[in-house]
Amino acid sequence: MQKISLNGLFRKIIPLLLICIGTLTCFAQKKGYDIKALIPDKEGEMFYLKGFYGDESSYIDSCRVKKGMARFKSGAMLPDGFYTITQGTESALFGIVVEQSRSFTISSEMVSNSMENQTYQNFLKHAAGSTWEDRVLTEALCSTSPNTLVSKYMKLETYGLDSCDQMESRLLRHPDFNFRISKQLMSADIPTIDQTIEKFGAASEIGKYYLAKMLKYYNMDNNAPFDDILVHLYDKYYLPNHLQLYSDTYERTLKRAVMRKRHTLVGAEIPYLEAVNADGKRESTQNPQRAYTVIWFWDPDCEDCQEETPILHKMYEEHAEEYDFEVFALSLTADTERWKRISKEWGLTWPNTCSEMGETNYDFIDYFSIVTTPCCLLIDKDHKIIMRQFSLEQLEDFFQNNQQNKE
Repeated sequence: MQKISLNGLFRKIIPLLLICIGTLTCFAQKKGYDIKALIPDKEGEMFYLKGFYGDESSYIDSCRVKKGMARFKSGAMLPDGFYTITQGTESALFGIVVEQSRSFTISSEMVSNSMENQTYQNFLKHAAGSTWEDRVLTEALCSTSPNTLVSKYMKLETYGLDSCDQMESRLLRHPDFNFRISKQLMSADIPTIDQTIEKFGAASEIGKYYLAKMLKYYNMDNNAPFDDILVHLYDKYYLPNHLQLYSDTYERTLKRAVMRKRHTLVGAEIPYLEAVNADGKRESTQNPQRAYTVIWFWDPDCEDCQEETPILHKMYEEHAEEYDFEVFALSLTADTERWKRISKEWGLTWPNTCSEMGETNYDFIDYFSIVTTPCCLLIDKDHKIIMRQFSLEQLEDFFQNNQQNKE
């Protein structure tokens, strides 16, 4: 085990503490800003002051380097947060924290007139790491003024989300926070999502910002796992907190989307489906004779349908009795002659219907939110959904596992 020299450690800590003690909380909030960056080797080139909010970023100000200095100055209010000084698409030259000081000078060697940024730059040089010594240094820096924004940002960069104050909305203005929280919220794992939302609160500024993002992200067509998450977020957080995060038009769109997706969640009971076959007779799923029914929405012009429908039919011909399942096929094409011709060529022997042969008993396209084909459901005798939008490999695995459980 490596031996840590406490004397050496304290020699690092003490100068940094002297920077912090009694200084970080003495500055009053001021309007405007005057930030000077010394960049001697970029004369005449354009630099930008870049700000962040969640997953968004914007250029707050711009200037050209004159006499070795890029000076960003304005009387406008600059919100507390993390900013970078950057040259367009290139990586940031400096990262700075704006809270108590808004008029200072920074270079690669020093910071003047800003104790919070002098502290932050020392943190980046000496304490931004993962060793025990690094963490002791971070704690020493942060413990002197734990309520300052620079302390909260340093803890975020060192320890991650676990160290974050759930009431601190200014975390939204640090890109590292967005990276870390987005990774959890977009994980498609409901327990992880719940844990993250509940830490910060659905009705907080952070909660509302990311909930608005997630409800759009998970509102995706033909993605069954996302449907579960969307309905969960809407029911658990959006409705109970009476949140209004969108325009009235999108609120109605979201409500309709959730209602449709709720129809097709695993365990939901769907109404029986009735359509007309090539002989003009009505076929129905109402009184199933087998334990399971695959509802197969397809189109003869769909390339995936052309590949998968014959494979499914082969499985049906060889294993329908063994696996105790039926297939109810409903074609969405307007070209009934092509549908009849292809159905005959493929020798389809299952209940085979087409939406253009006669009216169905309800608008199944709207009910099941069908936007692409093939679209498929597996239901039991009670018309309860077991799977949705599965691959044929997943379907066969289900039947085989079911057979093994019977044995």
